[in-house]
Amino acid sequence: METLQYIIVGVLPIVGVVIGATLQYLFSISSEQRKHQQDLKTQAYVDFIRSFMDAYFKGKKEEYMSRVADATARIAIYGHKEVVEAVANIKRVSAKKRIISESEFESKFESEFRQSFIAMVQAMRKDGLPKESVSDEEISWLLFGEGLKYDEWNEEATADNTA
Repeated sequence: METLQYIIVGVLPIVGVVIGATLQYLFSISSEQRKHQQDLKTQAYVDFIRSFMDAYFKGKKEEYMSRVADATARIAIYGHKEVVEAVANIKRVSAKKRIISESEFESKFESEFRQSFIAMVQAMRKDGLPKESVSDEEISWLLFGEGLKYDEWNEEATADNTA
């Protein structure tokens, strides 16, 4: 009986170390997979915004549109549900641009486009930084160089100058 106790006392710490090392290995693999998936998601989000903004400000050059398509495909695979829905909405609003003239789009849908784009960016931020929030107005200034109320301010200033 005494021999059995010595064996248990000698073997038990080794078994504990093996179990601990195995669990640590499994948890690190799971953590690395989550980190890798988050990195893929974040890169797809950034690539989409960068490429879409290039196309928006520099014109629909084939180079930009192919980058938008690539980022869109990655978002479809890796993106959070809310982000996928927001990107789909951006695509729906942007599709109107192909049907009507540029000036008609700007007068009828520019505000809807900006709101949709900002909602998409907010969904991306929520996915990656759930505890941090930034106002839609700040996002608009960062991305478009003007606030959401810019048109109202511009109209007021124009009216004041003509009076």
